Amino acid sequence: MDKERREKMEKEKAAVENYKEATGQKRRAMSLWKRLCFLGKDTEGAGVIEIVLILVVLIALVILFKEQIMDLADLIFGDIFTKAETVF
Repeated sequence: MDKERREKMEKEKAAVENYKEATGQKRRAMSLWKRLCFLGKDTEGAGVIEIVLILVVLIALVILFKEQIMDLADLIFGDIFTKAETVF
């Protein structure tokens, strides 16, 4: 049984190698851990992700404190308009 299993595995390996050679994608096999480490080192696009995360946090804060922000803005603009009326 082990012999049959080995032969089957060898046939599958050969088929995979033939496919890789036929498509021009022969690459060195990497373990899952090596692939994850490589992805962790890839910093391309990290700045965009940081900006998006900052925007998400800011939008969440605005939604969370919408009423307080509106009250503060009304208070500030009310002061500005009353003081502007005294100047003119």
